[in-house]
Amino acid sequence: MSSSDLDRVAGRPLASRRDSRETRRQLVDGVGSYAAAHGRPPARLADVAQHVGVSTATAYRHFASLDDLANAHLARVPEHAVALFGRARRRATDPEAVFEAWNRAWVASCLEHASTTVPLRSAKGFLQRRAEGDPLVTYVCEQVAPLLEACDVPVDVGLAVWNVVSDPREVIDLRETLGWSPQRITRHVTRTTLAVRH
Repeated sequence: MSSSDLDRVAGRPLASRRDSRETRRQLVDGVGSYAAAHGRPPARLADVAQHVGVSTATAYRHFASLDDLANAHLARVPEHAVALFGRARRRATDPEAVFEAWNRAWVASCLEHASTTVPLRSAKGFLQRRAEGDPLVTYVCEQVAPLLEACDVPVDVGLAVWNVVSDPREVIDLRETLGWSPQRITRHVTRTTLAVRH
């Protein structure tokens, strides 16, 4: 699944007109800023439309449901991580260094986007959503699973552990509550996940 496939997962097909793309961006930004401002996700698509100053009908032209809009916003974390990882991966040589480079990209993306994505997280577990074919979870697993395999980590257990220690809520907590640096968080995520090999 590519990043463009992920765009299509959340909402209706992307518009070609610039003003339509801008409205979509406002809605995607708006669901996150609404959640951050209120400390909870919006209850209806109309809440986000009102928050950003567009009509409810306009919001529904872009997204079939509030879940689609939330997924579009949540997709920013893995998309940004993939972009950062693409640049960093070229410098890594062995599988563990590649996995650490992925975790560095993931932590950086979490720190940049988590304040608006955390309130939108699903109540379902990661492995359950993976088994159900959740597109966002599938996209993340397609990035992480090959890295775990290359490090001889059992994929299902490795994904479960990686998800727990790299959850944006935990990344932010380590940064803000304990004052850990992004480098220390990256090492923690990498080492904790790799420990399931033994």
